[in-house]
Amino acid sequence: MKRPWMPLYIADYLKDTTHLGALESGAYLHLIMGYWQNGRLPNDDRQLARIAKLTDREWKKAKPLLQAFFHDGWQHKRIDAELAHASHVSEQRKKAVAEREQKKKQTEINSTSNDGSNDASDDDTLHTSQRKKDSTADAVSAKYAFEDGIIRLNQRDFDNWTKSYSHLDLAAELLSLSKWAGNEGKNWFHAVKGALAKRNREVKATKDRRAENPEQAFRWNGMEGVI
Repeated sequence: MKRPWMPLYIADYLKDTTHLGALESGAYLHLIMGYWQNGRLPNDDRQLARIAKLTDREWKKAKPLLQAFFHDGWQHKRIDAELAHASHVSEQRKKAVAEREQKKKQTEINSTSNDGSNDASDDDTLHTSQRKKDSTADAVSAKYAFEDGIIRLNQRDFDNWTKSYSHLDLAAELLSLSKWAGNEGKNWFHAVKGALAKRNREVKATKDRRAENPEQAFRWNGMEGVI
């Protein structure tokens, strides 16, 4: 699976690579990018040297420094955790979309059944009862535009947040914040709002820096990220 962006936590990366020279640091970046794209690295020196953009001689010299960032051959715990998180967020987002589509279809089915065109009965009492049940189901399905864990947004709030935090994929961000928001209890709304505002400013700042210095910018699609 190809992934067009990867998270890169700049502060952590700089802290953990202070002992590396420019060549080793660049090689490490290429290794973790290759890992992120493919979910693993080959356990072969020739292939690893090519991924790291080093000659065989450079690789032989740099290998001990670079291998210290990995374990059990060429496994990377931090990236494995980020890959698992990215996969979870993706699955949750797909689930949320599927649930919204299912609710939409059910609403359409209820609407069709309520118009009387497919109702074989002329019992007014039955019609009234069924309309009440369908109306209640429709109201519940339309109550929230987004719902995951404690986070529940009606359409107005969801639209307002989408507009206010225009640099974010709102649904994906909300899914990633859902577990954390549960710890905030009744204050989840303002806590999530504050977290989104901060994240939106960070992404906007990254995009602005990229626009000002395109030749120096890392192209991570505005996402935070893995060392």
